[in-house]
Amino acid sequence: MGESYLAGTEYRDSGRKEIILAAALAGLRGQRWQAVLRTDETTVLLELSCMVREIIRREDRIETGHLTLDAVSFELVNNTGAKVFFPLSQFIEARTFPAALVLRFDRYEWGFYAQPL
Repeated sequence: MGESYLAGTEYRDSGRKEIILAAALAGLRGQRWQAVLRTDETTVLLELSCMVREIIRREDRIETGHLTLDAVSFELVNNTGAKVFFPLSQFIEARTFPAALVLRFDRYEWGFYAQPL
C-alpha cells in the first residue's frame, strides 16, 4: 500500500492513492512539459513551460488552535523556480495519454503536455 506517516500519536497509511500519484508524477521527471492548471474545461488559471527536475514527498503538520492536521503531499521542483504542490487528500485520479498526463484533484486539475526538448 502507501507510506506510513505520523498523524498525532499514531501512524496512518496514506493508501493506494499515494502509489498512483507518485507513479504518475515520476513519469514527468527529466522532460519538458507545458503545465496547465484548470478549474473546469474552459477556465485556465495558470500555464507554464517547465522542465521537471525532481519530485519530493512531503509530510506537513499544521497546527490551528486545538486542531492538528497532518498532510502528505508531493512537491514538483522545476527549472522556473516555481513550487507546485499536489496534496494527496485532494487527489482523485491520474489519466495518462500519449504525450500527456492529467491529474484530477477535488476542485481543479493539472494537465502536463509534452514539449520537444
